[in-house]
Amino acid sequence: MRITIVLAVLLCIACSKKEPPPPADESAGAEAFSLPAKPLHMAFAHFEKDRVVACSDVTTTASLDDVEKAFADDRKINPPCAAAFASRVTLALCTVNVQTDAGASMLLSVAHYDFAAVALSDKSKSDCLSKGGTWNPLKRESSAFQRAKLEYDQRNARDAAD
Repeated sequence: MRITIVLAVLLCIACSKKEPPPPADESAGAEAFSLPAKPLHMAFAHFEKDRVVACSDVTTTASLDDVEKAFADDRKINPPCAAAFASRVTLALCTVNVQTDAGASMLLSVAHYDFAAVALSDKSKSDCLSKGGTWNPLKRESSAFQRAKLEYDQRNARDAAD
């Protein structure tokens, strides 16, 4: 769901800013060309209640304002997701590369930490794949996956007791 909303907002913003190219400077000759914008690198964490459920690393040539609007519901963080949430088990990683009509590009890597969203539902996977992304889940038989399941079960037991 997060990927669908973020990509839709970024594509909509970028397309609405499409401007005609400036007239060519004929005095510059063959040396006239335009360089791509310097990519921005940033990360946004998505929290539900008191815990992080996903974190998005973004590399883009879109404007900073456009990216921050797309991630308005998330918290911008300074380190990349892997460093910020090193103690979390990444249950799945969705990687999407998008090129907008306006010429901006974006590489979005979303690390999913929420066991229920990844292991008990296919919604996140479906959103990723429908946007042309690559879905890389943790193997269910891995010890990290089993540890995440145990933590999920323990958290549910605590919540039921409260």
